[in-house]
Amino acid sequence: MKLDDLLAAFSRTYNLADLSASEDGSYQLVFDETLNVECRREGLGTVVLIARLSQLPKTLVQARPSIEKVMQRVYGRMGSHRAILCLDQDYQLFVYQRLSISTMSAVIFSQALSRFVNQAEEFLRLVQAPGP
Repeated sequence: MKLDDLLAAFSRTYNLADLSASEDGSYQLVFDETLNVECRREGLGTVVLIARLSQLPKTLVQARPSIEKVMQRVYGRMGSHRAILCLDQDYQLFVYQRLSISTMSAVIFSQALSRFVNQAEEFLRLVQAPGP
């Protein structure tokens, strides 16, 4: 199934407004008015889910304490999650997951998206938690 078809079925299931792709073909979904998830095609039958969590300081010296704190907090959870916590070249912390959708039904896609959102929200709570 194609990403457009999966997201159309997803929006019908949850009585959402019709979703439309941006110019680059990706879709932007917002959950609980706080978590933005980008759904993007990557190759034939593969979709990437990306949730940006936090902007860290722009230099490694400034970002290092935050990176260490986040990595220590998420270490025990990484094995049970399919999503990966990443840091881009601009020190933007994000969660990333690939899905093979070539044989995926709309129901399975919805479940996978829900798991991703829950995992991203858990990572976000860990990132935002005060303390060392």
